[in-house]
Amino acid sequence: LSTCGVQTKIDTRYRNPSSIGNRILPGGTYHTLRSLNYVEFVSDRQRWYPNLNQEKKPRKVVPQDIRLTPLVVAHWFCGDGRGGDAKGTLGFCTNGFTQEEAQFLVERLQMDLGVESLKQTDIRGHPTILIGKQDEANKLKTLILPFLPECCQYKFRHVRSR
Repeated sequence: LSTCGVQTKIDTRYRNPSSIGNRILPGGTYHTLRSLNYVEFVSDRQRWYPNLNQEKKPRKVVPQDIRLTPLVVAHWFCGDGRGGDAKGTLGFCTNGFTQEEAQFLVERLQMDLGVESLKQTDIRGHPTILIGKQDEANKLKTLILPFLPECCQYKFRHVRSR
């Protein structure tokens, strides 16, 4: 595909159903849209993957100059956000980051958006971010909902204002 001079590729893949604990993860077909040569993304890719040319499998790192706006967090939530349980929690899967990077994101959520969250560690020792208070989850929902596509809004199903 080529639109406005941007060469893109749509990858279609299939994921088998699986489970984590007593939680069932649905399988099925999913699609990923990738930009192959959009020059404006090159510098951002280098910020997130600074060792791109030095490592066989480069690790994504959180740029220290990142600022979290509602639009940025809406994009993040679409990809790595999760709706919580009936308690109205929300969270971010930050498994690919270090403990320090996840803690930095917790601090940025507070500083940039005024959203209180905390870093936790999953059973494999990977960091995750939890927004465990209903008021804070509702605050995040209010901030990013205008930017969230309808297909991702199901993640808010348990978040309700009091």
